[in-house]
Amino acid sequence: MVFGAILAGLVLAVFTGFGMGYGAAAWFTSVAGPREGAAAMYGFFIFGPIGAVVGLLLGSGAVLRFSGHSLSWGNWLLGSGGVVLALGLMLMVYSANPRDKRIFSKVPVVEFELDYPADALGSGPIEDVHWTNSKVLKQEEAISHFFGKKCADGRCVVAGSSYVISTEQASTVTVSIQGRLHYYRLNLPRTLDGSLPWSEWDDQGGVRVRWRVVKKD
Repeated sequence: MVFGAILAGLVLAVFTGFGMGYGAAAWFTSVAGPREGAAAMYGFFIFGPIGAVVGLLLGSGAVLRFSGHSLSWGNWLLGSGGVVLALGLMLMVYSANPRDKRIFSKVPVVEFELDYPADALGSGPIEDVHWTNSKVLKQEEAISHFFGKKCADGRCVVAGSSYVISTEQASTVTVSIQGRLHYYRLNLPRTLDGSLPWSEWDDQGGVRVRWRVVKKD
């Protein structure tokens, strides 16, 4: 029965984690604006884990409580899940307060440039080449388009930027080119205490990558 309770908690955690994360992402985006994905990332990466904890507690508690295996543990887990859910919703409402849209104003921004052989990008519009800052499977999950394509001497440099909620989250640039995904590493430091100048060019499979960090006031 304990195994069944844990399994039920894990299953529910998946649904509540994604549900709360995507719900918060959509809400924050509608309040604060797209901001190149900052609002969505903040909502998903902060409130998704909270939702997962809620699902784990409620799922496990419900099985223990209503199976009669352990009323005390079941009630405690259900109560704890309810408290975490209430606190999470209160924090979500506070964070999305439309009177204070500055929740991302001090989040650092990472700007990067990718230097491609010109024939790798093709001749289509630049919007056909876009990036995300995490490994994804679907093209529709792109966070932001490239901007500032500059070509000379057979090579093209395209640039992008993103608010950095965490350096781990922003450490990979995922690029979709002509239906194929390509991944490039940004060697960001573990902590960002201020602005950082442009890094040296890093050759990754024939594509040169560099980045810098712009700290908001």
